[in-house]
This record gives sequence, C-alpha cells and structure tokens, in this order.
Amino acid sequence: MSNTTVIAECGSSHDGDLDAAMRLVDIAARCGANVVKYQFVSNPERMAARRHAPEFGKVYRQYMMGSDWLAKLAVRATDVDIILACSTYLPEDVERVAEHVEILKIAAFESQDRELLVAHIAPINSGRTVIVSLGMGATGEIVQDWLGRGMNEDARSQGRLRCLKCVSAYPTPTRDLNIAALRHRAGNWAGPCYHGYSDHS
Repeated sequence: MSNTTVIAECGSSHDGDLDAAMRLVDIAARCGANVVKYQFVSNPERMAARRHAPEFGKVYRQYMMGSDWLAKLAVRATDVDIILACSTYLPEDVERVAEHVEILKIAAFESQDRELLVAHIAPINSGRTVIVSLGMGATGEIVQDWLGRGMNEDARSQGRLRCLKCVSAYPTPTRDLNIAALRHRAGNWAGPCYHGYSDHS
C-alpha cells in the first residue's frame, strides 16, 4: 500500500457549514487518508447552465463553499498533515483555487470541457497536480490533446497529470465497476490509461 494514495472525498458533505468542513479535514487525517478533497464553485447558476442542468442551480448554491474557506481549510490541512485538494467546475475559479491547494480535480462530468481543461495548464506548470476522472465518454487521448500538449517538461517528468477510472453512476452497481480496466496503466495515451480509481460504489 506504500504507493497508494487515498483521497477522502468530502465534496459538499459540509452542508454549507465551515466548522463542519474543518471537522471533516480532521476526520480524514485520523482515518489515514493522504488527501482531503472538496468542491468549489463561485457561481452555482453558471455551473448549472454549463452542465445544461438549470434545475440543479438551487442545489449547487445550497452546498457551495464560502469564498474564504479554502485558505482556512489549507491551514487546517497543514496542521494535521494532510494534502488539500479541490474540484473546480468553472474556468474562472481555477486560478483562485490553485492558490490554496496542492491538487486540482476535474470531475468526469467536466472531463470533456476543453475550456476548463486548458484553464488547468498554468497551475500544472506551476507545480500543482491535476487529476482528471475519465468518465462520461472522456479518454486519456482527449486529456492529452487538450491539457497534455500545454504541459512543460517539469510537469511531464514529475507526473503531475493523473487520470482516474470513473463510472458516473450514484451509486455504481457492482456489476459495472470494471476494476480490471485498471490494468490499462497510465502512460499509454493511445487508449484507456489510469493511475487509479474514482469510486462511486
């Protein structure tokens, strides 16, 4: 297990409460996770529009983080020795989030969003790691074409771009997990390539 990184997905489980979000950092660290991850969006209505799901705008707003949360969560993560990560959904949020986290995440739903992927080139070239869930039809080839070509040599050699196998069903039926697909190891950009698994089971 020494080469395995465990990411604790806190997502929006804080229910809009900063104190709850802080406690989740502590819990993730106590459980032995290496990374604790949240989700940030500055404009829920714009996110809903980009996802062509206007009916979810109210839900996205209900669970959004305050604009000052990331700085506070970063301090707490450092205090308990865990890495802070965050998913972004809007291109204009990427730079703001990158100031506070070591790892940026692109969800499967946005894995074919060229504008969002390209917005991550600057952070990845500045030392951040970017993780992309390959789901909803996205492939390593798409990610390599849109994001990989803009990466500098440091980012390439240090492996700052990571791809996860993901089945976007909540919960994912066991019969659809297809964990055997992880045999397609990352580095073979000609086809599926995975560094790990994003588990929705």
